[in-house]
Amino acid sequence: VVNPELAGAYLFGDFCTGRIWGARPDASGVWTATQLLDSPYLISTFGEDEDGELYLADYGKGAVYRFVGKQAGSSWQILNFSKPPLTSSSPLDVPD
Repeated sequence: VVNPELAGAYLFGDFCTGRIWGARPDASGVWTATQLLDSPYLISTFGEDEDGELYLADYGKGAVYRFVGKQAGSSWQILNFSKPPLTSSSPLDVPD
């Protein structure tokens, strides 16, 4: 898992505000959500690749972004992964 602090968390975001949360159940099964990030994106979906990297898609710019782990004392970061805008004739440039 690339971001071990997110292992087992359910991620969700708000399309209008761009806020991203992670939720986990405690030992009794009660779920608690924590806001991870206040982003500028119109979040349409989240994804995970085979290496455990986490991504989100921004409906507004047609771009895909990658979650980057937290540094000590800092908040979550998201990096641009694609070269927007994507069209049906321009394939996603995925690094090896």
